[in-house]
Amino acid sequence: MDAKKICFIMCVNDEQYLQEAMYYIKRLHVPQGYTIDILTVEEASGMAAGYNEAMQSSDAKYKVYLHQDVMIVEVKFLEYMLNIFEDPKVGMIGMVGSPELPENGVMWYGERIGRLYTSNIYLMGDAIMGEVQGDYQSVEAIDGLLMATQYDIPWREDVFQKWDFYDVSQSFEFRKRGYEVIVPKMEKPWCIHDDGVMNLENYYEERKKFLREYEWGKQQKEKVSIIIPTYNRAHLIERSIRSILNQTYEDFELLIVDDGSTDNTKEVVEGIVDARIRYISCATNGGAAKARNVGIAEAKYDYIAFQDSDDEWHPDKLEKQMKVMETASPDTGLVYCEYHYNGLNGMEDICPDQKIPLEQKRGNIFPQLLAGNMIGTPVMLVKRECFDKVGGFNENFPCMEDYELVLRIAREYRIEFIPEVLLEVHANYQSVTNNLEGFLTTRCILAGAYKKELLEYGMFDIIVGSIIDKAKEFNLLESIVKYLEAVMAK
Repeated sequence: MDAKKICFIMCVNDEQYLQEAMYYIKRLHVPQGYTIDILTVEEASGMAAGYNEAMQSSDAKYKVYLHQDVMIVEVKFLEYMLNIFEDPKVGMIGMVGSPELPENGVMWYGERIGRLYTSNIYLMGDAIMGEVQGDYQSVEAIDGLLMATQYDIPWREDVFQKWDFYDVSQSFEFRKRGYEVIVPKMEKPWCIHDDGVMNLENYYEERKKFLREYEWGKQQKEKVSIIIPTYNRAHLIERSIRSILNQTYEDFELLIVDDGSTDNTKEVVEGIVDARIRYISCATNGGAAKARNVGIAEAKYDYIAFQDSDDEWHPDKLEKQMKVMETASPDTGLVYCEYHYNGLNGMEDICPDQKIPLEQKRGNIFPQLLAGNMIGTPVMLVKRECFDKVGGFNENFPCMEDYELVLRIAREYRIEFIPEVLLEVHANYQSVTNNLEGFLTTRCILAGAYKKELLEYGMFDIIVGSIIDKAKEFNLLESIVKYLEAVMAK
């Protein structure tokens, strides 16, 4: 082992990023008597595997593992790093870290300390986080954008085969061996992280591996964020809220997104005392889809469920859905159930139709869903990663935004189904369920958007025919035909 050598290690797949990172490395002041080396790993199967390969190839005592999109702009970086490593108890240094890692293992859900110039879709500039106490502060985990070490500890490629949680894992591995993992005080950021858009494709599965491997938060159940959008439903919403608070599965937060109500909704909500409730007020009425998207953005947890302000969950709904979700295959994105529809004028029904074969209600059911929706918003339990991958609710739709979202999810994920009524849906005259013209125009939009797939599965004529028949039934034929022609002409 060469005690006077520093090796920079990167897994790379972008030559432009690599050249920029190397430019900044070569600008650094190298302390007298020290040499530097740069090792790059191409076509790594995962970050831990790539870092192990490079670590085993280098005889340098000091190693700096960094993302290819990180530029070290503090020219005295190496001097500062070596000064810190004079303390043999310090094993690893990062630019950003969590003094106390949240129970779900996700650093950004808790306090973070450090400084960083960042460039992404949310922020460009100096990302000042919590203040570092002293010259440096011990943390439970550091962010993998830059991880400097003075000891070689194997990266856990046996557990983490992708590109996430290798950093939290390595922080734990150093701490298990008695070393400190620290973040230094910086008068100004030492690095730029040009991270653009986050790729969370495998993030949540890797997180589960971390929680299992290190028994982190093991005493806690997975928590759920439940979202209720509401607009002027003060006379109905308490029943909906109570049905959620009475769930046998109690590990959740309830986000009530008030979409610009002008009645006493706020007073009704604030009159219900429960620490799990968060009331979010929107300044103007933007519609249910926008309100749900606000809720998704505010949600803290990895599983998201929805409720409408005029419906009721059965007490065991969430417990049964979470049991299915947690035992389902990793490519499952959504779990839904049957519901009892209480319509106007005494009409009742069980949805989806119990005559539909079970195999058409679960699995890879995108073709079946093209024929018609079986999944309403209040029956959905969805992995957060689905929204990261396919996006949220389409705010331009007058209705059926749930159906449009379900189609996008079903294209990418398996769907599981519980053949049991776990929800009471109550129609009312203000319900979007009764927006007939909006319903038909939205079906036209969807028929146009999925025309290729409908033709492929031999459903196009059937779907268009059903739109025409429904338009005739409600004396909307002329306007709907014109709209359908316009959509298909695009």
